[in-house]
Amino acid sequence: MTEYSVKPGKEELETARKITEKGLDKASKLLPKDECVSIGLGWTGDPFVEENMDGVAGKSYGSGHFHISFNTTPEKWKKALLATAVHEYGHTWFYENIEDEYTKVLWQYILDEALTQNLASKLAEYRSPWRTEHSESEISEHWEDIRENISREVTHPDPLYINQDEDGDHPNWLGYSLSYYIGKKLLETRSLEEFPELTKKDVLQAGDELFGEDR
Repeated sequence: MTEYSVKPGKEELETARKITEKGLDKASKLLPKDECVSIGLGWTGDPFVEENMDGVAGKSYGSGHFHISFNTTPEKWKKALLATAVHEYGHTWFYENIEDEYTKVLWQYILDEALTQNLASKLAEYRSPWRTEHSESEISEHWEDIRENISREVTHPDPLYINQDEDGDHPNWLGYSLSYYIGKKLLETRSLEEFPELTKKDVLQAGDELFGEDR
């Protein structure tokens, strides 16, 4: 008879559920939503997620649902899960507070990720690998090209953010670091609650101050 193993196990799933609920409680107190959010939890055996993301990956689907896949092998999976729950909740909150259900142009996508990266940084004691993967000086080498295409349509995922092709235009995860730093700059004068109201001009101004030639 064939042996098999079903993942996650009951205890693993219950632990993940409690951590996810803790993250949601934290995030919803700071950024409350009107719409109910449903969350799917499942297992991942993806080697890239295990080796590079501490065993946790998430994806939001509009303002009402997101899914998180996790693996309990990496040492920091619990911290990564808490941060991911906060991060994905932030996406649903942002989508609920913009005109469209999904970000469609690059500058708005940058704002979306700026909010989620900084929300997770504020509420979860975990340094996401992609958040500061790239330095401000490295991002500055790509800023002129990003700036010129700031109004282009985005895909989900977008190659500025996820690009594992060595021949791509930008390093993998560059967009996450870019958004994190732009979010930090915007928070010097704005609050997270104001991010859905910000404009392309706000993103460009913050980016120029951080990455422009005259910085």
